[in-house]
Amino acid sequence: MRNVSDSPPSAVVLDYADVLVDWRPERVVGLFYPPGVTAMFFDAADPHGYDHYRRRAAEGWDDGRILDAYTAEHGPAVGWIMHLLLEHRALGLYDMPDGMPSLLRELAHSGIDMHGFANCSRRAVALMHAKYPWLDLLGDAVAYAPTTGVEGPRALIPSADALARHGLDPATTLYVTHDDDAARTATRQGLRAIRFDTADGLRTVASG
Repeated sequence: MRNVSDSPPSAVVLDYADVLVDWRPERVVGLFYPPGVTAMFFDAADPHGYDHYRRRAAEGWDDGRILDAYTAEHGPAVGWIMHLLLEHRALGLYDMPDGMPSLLRELAHSGIDMHGFANCSRRAVALMHAKYPWLDLLGDAVAYAPTTGVEGPRALIPSADALARHGLDPATTLYVTHDDDAARTATRQGLRAIRFDTADGLRTVASG
């Protein structure tokens, strides 16, 4: 994990997808299509591929709008892949990382304010809470809002304004992400940010 201030945080904001829950969308598509098609669908080089529409979902686009736009750009055959992913996305909620439920309970008991960062759709967040009751220890989800000219093509990070709307001080709030690029971008914006490795590692950082 990256080095952060030695002082323990007053609050922790954790990515929903890939920190709080191991999200594997490739697993969903792979149930219906061979590996080559799955790789094509998730090709990061496609400027209007899965990553692009994951950002749109985090911005609040509903499933119908995403499906219509994706199908218009890629055609009905490939659009059907997106339909299947959206329809069966709960199958991609693989599990919570080892030790995460216990860590959330410990942080809650220690008085640290905890929130999830919605780096995915609102529907996905609701499905995660329905499947993993430990997530109800979190406060309201911090919503994603785009920051023009700041974020890289794959980096979804909470803004300082978004944290402030939840009464969180960016200087004492620890943002935990699954992505090195997101951690670097958040740090450049003045947030305390680390890349998540394990629940034990996060416990060490959160306890100061």
